[in-house]
Amino acid sequence: MAPFTRQAFDVQLHLLEQCVVRLGTVVGEMLEKALDSLFQNNDDLATWVVNQDDVADQLDLEIEQQCIHLLAHQQPVSRDLRTITTIIKVTGDLERVGDYSVDIAKTGARMRIGPYDPRPDLEEIGDRVVRIIQDTMRAFIDRDLELGLRICTEEDDVVDDLHDRLIDSLFARMESQPAIVPQAARALLISR
Repeated sequence: MAPFTRQAFDVQLHLLEQCVVRLGTVVGEMLEKALDSLFQNNDDLATWVVNQDDVADQLDLEIEQQCIHLLAHQQPVSRDLRTITTIIKVTGDLERVGDYSVDIAKTGARMRIGPYDPRPDLEEIGDRVVRIIQDTMRAFIDRDLELGLRICTEEDDVVDDLHDRLIDSLFARMESQPAIVPQAARALLISR
């Protein structure tokens, strides 16, 4: 009986991991399309992103329920427990990426009105963050600890540096050009 129980647990854990990959794919696409909607002035893409939030939220809920079920009924230990707790953490972060993507999509239309267009300042940050999400999902799927560590250290630091430089630049520009404050403030929110 024990081998069947372990086999059933392994199947459930594998299905759970597939749901995480699906969520990562959904929110990665949401972020890409949110940035595209911003850079291309595309309201249809922005609407698509907003509508996809329900898909991401539903996947997040399903994953959470599956994790609780596995914890309660299987009482995993060691590696399996670490996997499930990692999934819970990763899922929360992915869901937040989806929410931020919606914010970017909604902000895009307001970015076009005014004397300053911050979109070029945001492109490199956006490109790097999209790659980080793709690499993170690859590290998760492949259990590639080296890639995961590189993302957390090197890649994250590059994005943080780009964000800090953008903040400094925008603050200086806002002081000298008060008319750009609304767009610059939105650019700061998107950069975050």
